[in-house]
Amino acid sequence: GDKRTLKKGTLVYCILAGIFASLAASLLATLSQAGQVFEGYESASQTIFSQSVLMQIAAAGIVMPVVEEFNFRGLMYYRMKDYMSANMAMIISSLIFGLYHGNLIQGIYGFVMGLLMIFVYEKYQTMLAPVLCHVGANLISIVLEFLNIQLDSVMIAAVIAVVCLAGVY
Repeated sequence: GDKRTLKKGTLVYCILAGIFASLAASLLATLSQAGQVFEGYESASQTIFSQSVLMQIAAAGIVMPVVEEFNFRGLMYYRMKDYMSANMAMIISSLIFGLYHGNLIQGIYGFVMGLLMIFVYEKYQTMLAPVLCHVGANLISIVLEFLNIQLDSVMIAAVIAVVCLAGVY
């Protein structure tokens, strides 16, 4: 049911939007130290990152984004628009996507990312756009975990988060 094909530049934009949004959200979550306060985040992260890197890339980096996008944007959001306004469908489907992630930190992250995925879906009128955005978001998390990159400076992390948000914009 896709209405348009994407140009190479648009494909890159969708991937970069996912990467920048994921980086900004991860940095802001780290800065807030919410992971130490709210339960569930650490155990969910350990479950995902305890697998081999190839399994993480295959499952969390490719398969999960495709399945989640077709379920949450391709089915849920698309059908909700038949029964309510697009804005209400966007908010409700993103909220359900956030709740689906099972803990507060990933829930907030999922809600915000759900809004971004709907934005790129509506902008480009193809499921490929949110799938690529989601793939970019998940793969950058896997890469950063694999490389074990940590920022010791709060100021540097905050500046990088702001730059990433500007990049998404």
